[in-house]
Amino acid sequence: MSAAAYRAAVDGAFLLRHDRHVLAQLPLSRVVGAVFCCGLGDLTEALAEMPLAEASAIKPEALLAEEYDEQGDRTDNGLYKRDAALLPLAPRALPSAEEIYSGYGSALIAAFVTKEARTGVIVIGGMPVDYVAAHVSGEVTSVIADIYVGNGGRFVVLPNQSEYPRADFFNSEDHLVQPCQYMHSIYLARRLGVLLRRPVLQLSTAITDIAAACPFAEGAD
Repeated sequence: MSAAAYRAAVDGAFLLRHDRHVLAQLPLSRVVGAVFCCGLGDLTEALAEMPLAEASAIKPEALLAEEYDEQGDRTDNGLYKRDAALLPLAPRALPSAEEIYSGYGSALIAAFVTKEARTGVIVIGGMPVDYVAAHVSGEVTSVIADIYVGNGGRFVVLPNQSEYPRADFFNSEDHLVQPCQYMHSIYLARRLGVLLRRPVLQLSTAITDIAAACPFAEGAD
């Protein structure tokens, strides 16, 4: 994304709502961007929610606690709650390899990886989960990998390229249903264990049973 889009991205809304202390320490451009992060629909929703929350008619903290755990992972994304109406929509338009290479976000990541690698921090990148139908090209994957590896970091690619059928997703190409979320994490842990030369902990039967319920349980070794 462009620098302007980055400054007005959704993380600004999170900071504005939940962590203004951190937001105040960021450059003025980020503060201004956070103020302009949202549209009319967001403003209307906020104006409706705030008096309801003040009157204790709704409890935002309780609602979030029902959807996310302490690590920020969704817990309400079971197979039976899958949003079938959203899944048939066309995959998002992916940027080209050239757009990624020259993007503002890529420059930020490259600078971060370079800085951390110099201090001995191991930075490992990877591909986000996506629909198989998105057809992410090898060229795009190579460009993303180079942003990490070319600046002192590392990069992990799963055998299935982190691509899954639509049946494995909860409500968008970013959110797997819980069984597939577990399965993806297991696959990733194995790769990270090899890369970092560290043993991978033995999983409980309860965890492996959840992962086995993923509609598409292939792609790992």
